[in-house]
Formats: sequence, C-alpha cells, structure tokens
Amino acid sequence: MPAADIANASDEWRLYIHDEEIMKPEKGPRVDHYWRDIFQLQTANGNPRYPLLTRIVKAALDMVKFSDPQSHRLERVPVTKKLLSSVRSTHAAYRQKCEKEKEEAEIAR
Repeated sequence: MPAADIANASDEWRLYIHDEEIMKPEKGPRVDHYWRDIFQLQTANGNPRYPLLTRIVKAALDMVKFSDPQSHRLERVPVTKKLLSSVRSTHAAYRQKCEKEKEEAEIAR
C-alpha cells in the first residue's frame, strides 16, 4: 500500500472512530456482519464512506478465516497421472511467461 494510502487509511480510521452514526456493539453480531454493514455506508454523494478501511478490514478478515485450525486439516487427494501432467504443463507455461517478461524487461532497459 502506498504511503499516501496509509495516511488516508489513518484518516479514515479517525473518522470511523468518531462517526456517531455507527453503533459500536459491545456484544452482538458476528464481526464479519458488523463490518459488512460498515462497508455499505456511503458519503452524501454516494461513494463508499470508508474505502481504504474496507480493504484493510477485508484482508484482515480473510487472514483470520484462513488461519482457522480446522481449515488446516489434511485432505486426501488422489495423485493421478492426469493431475501430475496438469501440474507440469501449468508450471511450464508459468516458466515461459516469466522468461518472456524477463526478456521484455531487459529489452525495455
């Protein structure tokens, strides 16, 4: 996130803290439902009220969701010849793409 966005996000946070329209629950709705309602708030001209704060909170909520111990259970996935072939071809295509981008970057210098 660029430095200007960080400063703007800090400003949004200060506005959010003092926003009298927002009820700060002590207990109640799930955290994702609470923030969903905050994300839907708009300015007088119809723009999102807290666009940068929304990005930050969504990223934080995703991190919490993916750090759930239940989501780290190993699953049984059969490793078939078709799966291995698919992985190899995808990796080869990725390597080609990386090499092409590297060549284009060298040409641009």
